[in-house]
Amino acid sequence: MGACGKRPSKTAMGRPLSPKLACATKIEANGMTQTRSESRLRTCFVSGPVGEATAAIAEMLAARGIAILSANAISAGASLSDEILRSIAAVDFIVVLLTDRGSQNAIFELGVARGMNKPALVLTTGGALPSNLHGVIYRSLDSLDRLGDVAVDIERFLRNAKPPPPLN
Repeated sequence: MGACGKRPSKTAMGRPLSPKLACATKIEANGMTQTRSESRLRTCFVSGPVGEATAAIAEMLAARGIAILSANAISAGASLSDEILRSIAAVDFIVVLLTDRGSQNAIFELGVARGMNKPALVLTTGGALPSNLHGVIYRSLDSLDRLGDVAVDIERFLRNAKPPPPLN
């Protein structure tokens, strides 16, 4: 059994994952008991260009107990777009790295996650956010050399992330 008495789920590729949970935590203070709901984000799809930067983001998340999926892990011979859809559906949230190279796929994956009402942490380098993403909250980096600076943002995201409002 997983946390909160629920069975761990599996990814579309059959790997075990911790389930997305909303657990009730009892807090006792001054003789009173309160119940607080905690969001537990445990699985993430990391989207961005293949390379050291996305690997570093995946390592930061894994160090915090987050199971990682990405398009890079999809088996040869599988339908890439179908597996990406299944993978994004199976995770709790998405982290997207938009750079001056390889952002088209990442923007598509962000759109899929948004359509599935998944929380997203968006990191950008190289200037302005594309105009079709205005209204998306993002963290801009001067360069990928400063990627270590996002550790605080990841912690804050994991504590406070909520799904975006539903599309109307």
